[in-house]
Amino acid sequence: SLACTLIELLTGDPPNYDLMPLQALYQIVQNPEPSIPDHITPKCREFLLRCFKKDPAQRPSAKDLMKDAWLQSMLHRRKEKRDKKGDTSVSTGKTLSTGSE
Repeated sequence: SLACTLIELLTGDPPNYDLMPLQALYQIVQNPEPSIPDHITPKCREFLLRCFKKDPAQRPSAKDLMKDAWLQSMLHRRKEKRDKKGDTSVSTGKTLSTGSE
Protein backbone atom coordinates (compact mmCIF):
# COMPACT_ATOMS: atom_id res chain seq x y z
CA SER A 1 0.00 0.00 0.00
CA LEU A 2 2.98 2.34 0.43
CA ALA A 3 3.80 2.07 -3.27
CA CYS A 4 0.15 2.58 -4.24
CA THR A 5 0.03 5.72 -2.11
CA LEU A 6 3.24 6.96 -3.71
CA ILE A 7 1.82 6.40 -7.20
CA GLU A 8 -1.29 8.32 -6.18
CA LEU A 9 0.85 11.20 -4.90
CA LEU A 10 2.84 11.22 -8.15
CA THR A 11 -0.12 10.99 -10.53
CA GLY A 12 -3.18 12.16 -8.62
CA ASP A 13 -4.85 8.76 -9.00
CA PRO A 14 -4.36 5.38 -7.33
CA PRO A 15 -3.33 2.41 -9.46
CA ASN A 16 -6.18 0.88 -11.48
CA TYR A 17 -8.54 3.71 -10.49
CA ASP A 18 -10.13 3.58 -13.93
CA LEU A 19 -11.19 -0.07 -13.62
CA MET A 20 -14.27 -1.63 -12.09
CA PRO A 21 -13.47 -3.34 -8.75
CA LEU A 22 -13.43 -6.90 -10.14
CA GLN A 23 -11.32 -5.82 -13.10
CA ALA A 24 -8.86 -4.14 -10.73
CA LEU A 25 -8.63 -7.30 -8.61
CA TYR A 26 -7.99 -9.37 -11.74
CA GLN A 27 -5.20 -6.98 -12.80
CA ILE A 28 -3.62 -7.17 -9.35
CA VAL A 29 -3.48 -10.97 -9.58
CA GLN A 30 -2.37 -11.14 -13.23
CA ASN A 31 0.25 -8.39 -13.37
CA PRO A 32 3.47 -8.32 -11.34
CA GLU A 33 2.85 -4.64 -10.52
CA PRO A 34 0.49 -1.84 -11.59
CA SER A 35 1.48 0.67 -14.23
CA ILE A 36 4.34 2.81 -12.99
CA PRO A 37 4.48 6.41 -14.24
CA ASP A 38 7.05 7.06 -16.96
CA HIS A 39 8.09 10.45 -15.59
CA ILE A 40 9.70 9.17 -12.37
CA THR A 41 13.40 8.70 -11.74
CA PRO A 42 15.02 5.28 -12.07
CA LYS A 43 15.66 5.19 -8.30
CA CYS A 44 12.01 5.92 -7.56
CA ARG A 45 11.01 3.19 -10.03
CA GLU A 46 13.32 0.72 -8.24
CA PHE A 47 11.76 1.70 -4.90
CA LEU A 48 8.25 1.08 -6.23
CA LEU A 49 9.23 -2.26 -7.75
CA ARG A 50 10.73 -3.36 -4.43
CA CYS A 51 7.48 -2.44 -2.66
CA PHE A 52 5.28 -4.23 -5.21
CA LYS A 53 6.81 -7.68 -4.66
CA LYS A 54 3.82 -9.95 -4.16
CA ASP A 55 5.68 -12.52 -2.09
CA PRO A 56 6.06 -11.03 1.41
CA ALA A 57 9.30 -12.96 1.86
CA GLN A 58 10.78 -11.04 -1.09
CA ARG A 59 9.34 -7.66 -0.09
CA PRO A 60 11.63 -5.44 2.03
CA SER A 61 10.64 -4.51 5.55
CA ALA A 62 9.91 -0.90 6.50
CA LYS A 63 13.31 -0.84 8.20
CA ASP A 64 14.99 -1.93 4.96
CA LEU A 65 13.02 0.60 2.92
CA MET A 66 14.19 3.39 5.21
CA LYS A 67 17.73 2.62 3.99
CA ASP A 68 16.73 2.85 0.32
CA ALA A 69 18.81 5.35 -1.68
CA TRP A 70 15.78 7.06 -3.23
CA LEU A 71 13.93 7.47 0.08
CA GLN A 72 17.08 8.70 1.82
CA SER A 73 17.60 11.30 -0.91
CA MET A 74 13.99 12.49 -0.52
CA LEU A 75 14.35 12.74 3.26
CA HIS A 76 17.64 14.61 2.86
CA ARG A 77 16.06 17.09 0.44
CA ARG A 78 13.14 17.64 2.82
CA LYS A 79 15.53 18.25 5.71
CA GLU A 80 17.53 20.75 3.64
CA LYS A 81 14.35 22.67 2.76
CA ARG A 82 13.27 22.79 6.39
CA ASP A 83 16.73 23.85 7.54
CA LYS A 84 16.68 26.73 5.04
CA LYS A 85 13.39 27.90 6.57
CA GLY A 86 14.84 27.66 10.07
CA ASP A 87 12.61 24.74 11.11
CA THR A 88 14.86 22.32 12.99
CA SER A 89 12.09 20.03 14.27
CA VAL A 90 13.05 17.29 11.81
CA SER A 91 16.75 17.26 12.66
CA THR A 92 16.34 17.62 16.44
CA GLY A 93 13.29 15.43 16.84
CA LYS A 94 11.42 18.25 18.59
CA THR A 95 7.94 19.22 17.54
CA LEU A 96 6.85 22.76 16.92
CA SER A 97 4.47 24.34 19.38
CA THR A 98 0.99 25.13 18.07
CA GLY A 99 0.49 27.74 20.75
CA SER A 100 -2.53 25.91 22.14
CA GLU A 101 -0.74 24.16 25.02
